[in-house]
Amino acid sequence: MKVLAVTYGLPFPLSEGCKIRDHNLLRALAAEAEVHLLCFCKDDRFPDDVGPLPGFCSSIETYPVPDRQPPLAVFQHLIAGRPLATFPFYFPEFARRIAELARKHKVDVVQLEHSFLAPYVAAIPPGCLRIQSLHNIGEQQYASMARMKRTSPAAWLKAIAMRGWEAEWTRRFDGVVSVSQPEAEWVRRRAPQPPVCVIPNGVDCASLRPLPEPEAGNDLLFIGTLGYPPNTDAVRWMVEAILPKVRAQVPDIRFVVVGRNPGAGIRALAATGAFELHADVPDILPYYRRCRLSVVPLRAGGGTRLKILESMALERPVVSTAIGCEGLEVVHGEHLLIGDTPEALSGQIVSVLTGEVLRQDLVRNARRFVELNHDWPALGSRLCSFYNQLMTARRQATS
Repeated sequence: MKVLAVTYGLPFPLSEGCKIRDHNLLRALAAEAEVHLLCFCKDDRFPDDVGPLPGFCSSIETYPVPDRQPPLAVFQHLIAGRPLATFPFYFPEFARRIAELARKHKVDVVQLEHSFLAPYVAAIPPGCLRIQSLHNIGEQQYASMARMKRTSPAAWLKAIAMRGWEAEWTRRFDGVVSVSQPEAEWVRRRAPQPPVCVIPNGVDCASLRPLPEPEAGNDLLFIGTLGYPPNTDAVRWMVEAILPKVRAQVPDIRFVVVGRNPGAGIRALAATGAFELHADVPDILPYYRRCRLSVVPLRAGGGTRLKILESMALERPVVSTAIGCEGLEVVHGEHLLIGDTPEALSGQIVSVLTGEVLRQDLVRNARRFVELNHDWPALGSRLCSFYNQLMTARRQATS
């Protein structure tokens, strides 16, 4: 089997969730298929380091997105029936390149990552399986962000722009990949035609081995892209509403925030001494080693949290909101603790920090959970099986 994967950005370095997912799934898929990679490079137009990708991708090509589009391009985009929200991501030259590479390599499958790239489905040559991979449901994600920013017109405009079109365009594919069962059910309700396969986010259990518990200290660790509004909100909410309640019972706690692209607001808050900020670090393992607990106080967002799975693989207990662990089939009290108010979250944090037996039960159960359900090699094999099922069904339908 030959697969052309079309990704948003080069899946290296592994600095954010979508890159981690794409990289590891392609690596796992390459054990059973010939993988070709085409990257839509909008944020990093000329990546100079492809890392280990040549070790498992038969070809790699990057497309530097032009700085600007022709003056009439937006009208041509709308006249062609493509959603306005996808205009910044659509370039006829890139569509032609998808078609050329699919024909050149004689691929069986073309998989488009993210709904914003969905209009390129028209460029996929006949005979190829057309797969849409949804890292999240943008309509749901932007709606939750708009509710979080109730007074922000920009947030509501983005939410309105996302409404409806994802389901319409998903219908044009032969198959859909979702990261969670709830998002798969959303697709089945709104676009019942294409089969849906759940390929959750994962971890490399072979390389992420359990860490010993820190000898001293009560560090609480939050990891996330800090330019992402829900993560910014989570840090502020943690500092303002949750930490004071925890500190009243565990005075020596220290809140440690690690992530990319912190804005001026986060940097200013860190400068007050409210938390310890580490931006754009080359390796996050040292911060996991010294932390006693991972916190995920998210109040908005979409998809599923890779950092929760990472914490579980490393045997670091997790306390999260329900939204923070949404889409993961985890059980409160067995794999992690969940709370949705400052009182509940602070209480769960204190329980883990002060309860050694609870802490050990959580990390042992969580490690087993990721080994059984979220190891990348098994997920890549599941994705390959999905392709094979679709190709078999197509052959039977045409025979």
